[in-house]
Amino acid sequence: MRRSAPERRGKAMGIVMGTFSVAAVAAIPFGLELAERGTWCTPFYAISILGFIVFWFILQFTPSMKEHLKGEHRPLALARLLSDRKFLRAFIMMATAMISSYAIIPNISAYYQLNLGYPRSSLGFLYLVGGVFSLILIQIGGRASDKIGPIPTNILGTLLLVIFLYDGFMHQPASSLLVVFIMFMGMVCFRNVSATTEASKLPKPHERAAFMSLFSSTQHLGNGIGALLASAILSTGQDGALVNMEWVGLLSIVMALFQPLLLIKIRQGNTTQNEPVTA
Repeated sequence: MRRSAPERRGKAMGIVMGTFSVAAVAAIPFGLELAERGTWCTPFYAISILGFIVFWFILQFTPSMKEHLKGEHRPLALARLLSDRKFLRAFIMMATAMISSYAIIPNISAYYQLNLGYPRSSLGFLYLVGGVFSLILIQIGGRASDKIGPIPTNILGTLLLVIFLYDGFMHQPASSLLVVFIMFMGMVCFRNVSATTEASKLPKPHERAAFMSLFSSTQHLGNGIGALLASAILSTGQDGALVNMEWVGLLSIVMALFQPLLLIKIRQGNTTQNEPVTA
């Protein structure tokens, strides 16, 4: 399987990461409809069935990637990956980005319905449109990362994300709820593709699998921490509305600002070791 060249890696990473947006386009509205027609358990049964189908396709059709194992065997210690400063920056960069996102994402539906009066019947449409735009924006972000560099791309995405976090979750939104949702979801994808692309250039071939596994683990850890922190901050008012959402919005903004700062440090290390500065 041919690997993508570094100068085209943003485009390739955008295509791969776009599958998450496809999931948002298809899975969330579909899950909402399943729950509406069945019970809250129905989407979980569907996920289990689809999981087994996908697992079978992986076993049958995914090519084996063992080229990096043909060279000299080099022992790889997990502790070394976690203690290496360049890798640690990447892990923290992704963990803080996920804390920022998942402080908001699990609470959007309840906040929109209970605080802002958004109708339950329109949630499927909201996620469908948000998923489509996220899919488009993640492709644009990947190509922009290749063309103008990951740092300008990430800074632009972070600035827009912060603007719509402030507008959508720290006071009564001035923009329409659909625009806030689209821009929040879209900018999360737009900026993350540039950060992930640059982080993928850090490990050597024999380190890549272990690094990307840990990188993915930090994403999930950040997801859990973000949701946990938000649940600790939020409470429910007498009318059922979420209380303290503005503090969750502020937490999300603060965590979002770590990504461009850490990306600059990572990029400086990459360009010093491997390539001329392009951003």
